Amino acid sequence: MNSVILMEILSSSDHRKLSELFFERFLRALEKLSSQEDIFVGLSGGSSLDIFYAYIQSHFRNIPESIRTKIRFAFLDERIVSVDHPDSNEWQLRKKFLGTLVEEGSIGEGQIISMFPSCWDTKRPGIWNSGSFLPSGWQELTESYSSIVPRIDIALFGVWPDGHIASLFLHHPLLTSVERWYLEITDSPKPPAHRITVSPMMIREISYPFIAFMRGKEEAFADFRDNEKSVQDCPAKMVISDRTVGMSDIAIDR
Repeated sequence: MNSVILMEILSSSDHRKLSELFFERFLRALEKLSSQEDIFVGLSGGSSLDIFYAYIQSHFRNIPESIRTKIRFAFLDERIVSVDHPDSNEWQLRKKFLGTLVEEGSIGEGQIISMFPSCWDTKRPGIWNSGSFLPSGWQELTESYSSIVPRIDIALFGVWPDGHIASLFLHHPLLTSVERWYLEITDSPKPPAHRITVSPMMIREISYPFIAFMRGKEEAFADFRDNEKSVQDCPAKMVISDRTVGMSDIAIDR
């Protein structure tokens, strides 16, 4: 089963059809946000969203230029590793998605809001360029990134088998945070332990969250649909819990 959420469940065994349904709704969300100066699109790492990233990349030119130039790609969470490490979400997403958009001229490098901007060679997008740069003050980094990414307008979440999204894990104290900015986590139960993540309050205020339950995530999807399960039991439920704006979408591959 592969799934992405819009309060409407998009379901198909045909990946292309599923991607088309998702892109229609992605484009509709962009159009509804087109009056804004910037449109912040939050991205997740991992493989759950690969078919959707590939579809966005191949159809990006279908988005009106007046909207394309407003898109700012941000990261919903990042692992604190060197930026050329395979566990780096930014490295993954540049390699399979964002780097291609820059190279073909569909977006400018400035439309990618990196947590470590000095680590990327702007002449060769996606190529790690600065050794093992790591900032000394993590609180300073979270505050700085939060000031550049004050909100997420559209989010693409992948779900892990245990139901967690971004770097917000089951029964973790961060799930009760009321902060409206990025948070540091130093005790992730899934390595690496040190990460930066979008906060629960930011997630609840996303206008258009999409969430994907791919094959192998059937149990997580069941927990997501189970009214007896709380956000503590299934953090993915944050996309629909106490929502104040917008709508949610789900995509599923059966």
